[in-house]
Amino acid sequence: MISEEEFLSINEHKNLPLAILGLQVDSIKQLFDEGNLDRFSRLQPEEIVERLTASMGRCERIKNTVFPTTCRQGLHMAIYLFVIFLAPSESLQFSIVLEVLILVIISMVFFFLEKATFRIQDPFENYSTDIPMASISRTIDITIRQLLGVTDFPKLIEQNDFHNM
Repeated sequence: MISEEEFLSINEHKNLPLAILGLQVDSIKQLFDEGNLDRFSRLQPEEIVERLTASMGRCERIKNTVFPTTCRQGLHMAIYLFVIFLAPSESLQFSIVLEVLILVIISMVFFFLEKATFRIQDPFENYSTDIPMASISRTIDITIRQLLGVTDFPKLIEQNDFHNM
């Protein structure tokens, strides 16, 4: 939905989403300069672009925040300490087979929790636990096209291997 000139202009920027927002600001300014928008009507689209820019900044901060490895190492060490101290505990009074089985099951739960926290620490890496950015973007695209009266719009993205939130 953008011209080849705009596409080439966008590709020159390091931050593509910000370049696209810049094009939207230019389009709003052009509509105002041509008289298609009055001052009052110009406020709402500019406010939307401002909110999108702020949201984009928040998402970039989340993506670029390094998850401390000490948290993962601390969790890993806590699991091992738990297993070490649980194994010789006499308070359970179970047979050795049952005690080992309980130990293995509880340990597996902790290791699965560790794996889950490792997977969700990067919400924009296209894993099944991540934010479905492509699906959200496509839904917004379709909604805007419908509001503009366009009848030809792409299909929703079907999620085969991913969760749709």
